Amino acid sequence: MRMGSGGGYGDPLERDPELVLHDVMNGLVSKEIVRDVYGVVLDGRGLEVDLAATERLRSILKRERLRLQE
Repeated sequence: MRMGSGGGYGDPLERDPELVLHDVMNGLVSKEIVRDVYGVVLDGRGLEVDLAATERLRSILKRERLRLQE
């Protein structure tokens, strides 16, 4: 049985990308969600984090947030 729970604590864009990958590997988060919610870019197989691409994506997502606050 699976149940929904709290959304966690803190900004998902600040979560350690390797911990996000660990959650994917354990079936807690889908590969599709990690990009949009956590700003983490996985390699083509979804087995490794692309750190450079993750940093770029997170920067873009943070800038978009700032524009939405204006």
